[in-house]
Parts: sequence; C-alpha cells; structure tokens
Amino acid sequence: MKVILIKDVKGIGRAHEVVEAKDGHALNYLIPKKLAIAATPREAIDKSLV
Repeated sequence: MKVILIKDVKGIGRAHEVVEAKDGHALNYLIPKKLAIAATPREAIDKSLV
C-alpha cells in the first residue's frame, strides 16, 4: 500500500515522502498513529498540505 508519511519514521522514510508499506503495517500502525495517510490520487496532489 502506498502511503504519504506525515512524520519521519525510522526504517521507512522521511516526512512528505510517498513510500510503499505492507498493508497490515500501514493500516494497523502508520495510519492510526497519524504517521501516514493513504496515498490516493487526491492526497498525492495535496501532499504539500501535509
């Protein structure tokens, strides 16, 4: 699953990067803890707002 990182995450990437994360890791850890958002086409366009 592609996500846009909101904050730096050790071992994954830096804030504002679009990265590929395993679905379970993204859905159960990164997104609920507000470390990332799902990289849909709209968010990819608006990533400067993150």
